Amino acid sequence: MSYLKEGISVVVPTYNYRDNLQRTLESLCQQTLPASLYQVIVADDGSTDDTEQLVASYHHRLNIQYVYQEDQGFRVSKARNLGAALAQFELLLFFDAGMVASPHLLEQHYLRHLYQPNLALIGMSYGVNEFTQDHPELLAELVNKLSLPELFLQLPRYPQLVDCRFDFFKSRQFSLSAQQNPWVIFWTGQVSCRTQVFQQLAGFDEWFNSWGGEDVELGIRLFQQGCTFALLPGHWSLHYPHHKDPTKKQQNAKSNIEYICQKHPDPAVALLRHCSWQDIAGKISRPVAALEPC
Repeated sequence: MSYLKEGISVVVPTYNYRDNLQRTLESLCQQTLPASLYQVIVADDGSTDDTEQLVASYHHRLNIQYVYQEDQGFRVSKARNLGAALAQFELLLFFDAGMVASPHLLEQHYLRHLYQPNLALIGMSYGVNEFTQDHPELLAELVNKLSLPELFLQLPRYPQLVDCRFDFFKSRQFSLSAQQNPWVIFWTGQVSCRTQVFQQLAGFDEWFNSWGGEDVELGIRLFQQGCTFALLPGHWSLHYPHHKDPTKKQQNAKSNIEYICQKHPDPAVALLRHCSWQDIAGKISRPVAALEPC
């Protein structure tokens, strides 16, 4: 294993998403974390637009790398793994293309890991919903008219834009310490962990070739590895609106859930078949045998 430096490697998977990727890269140029403490790795899942040229245009502004794989269908797990293989730093942050980072995002992740080792850290984002996109016009308008610092000052005025997990987290005082199954809310829009731990687990399962579940499945293995799951309080990023097909995503998620349950024959994981994430995440720590049906 090569030597890893103190800092954060940000892995951004993308596919024919040039304009939204540019929003992501612009926000990563404006971080309060010193530039010497982070890199950005764009992992391209077979784009046919000018994504590579866009990334090249940021070489003078970011410590940025680009890795490409041929388009053989939806292979975001493999793309993320290819990106993570280029990591120079001790921490990995998975941050989707189209996400916009607040200026303090990387600093917040860095400091939290600095004071609490072996974390699986979950971040909230404005505009995040499980299958749909609510209030896309409002979110797009705010992003396009406000500077980055002003944007994150104004967004708290719009409670309708908060992360769909916010009310659940609030009901738990923004702590995951008592939750039996925190892996179910390990969503890769914005999550971080130790690079070495990720490598030990062989990264994302590359079986996944459709939307949904590869992040939760990694979360299960991080949990089994003994990682402490924690929430980064506050909304330190936003999810820029784009078209979603909720019916297709729900269909994909159903088949992927079946694979996860077969891979991890555990009563808690089996809850994925018929319970919502709220029900599964809401289980309070106690012996697994005592878990009730949803």
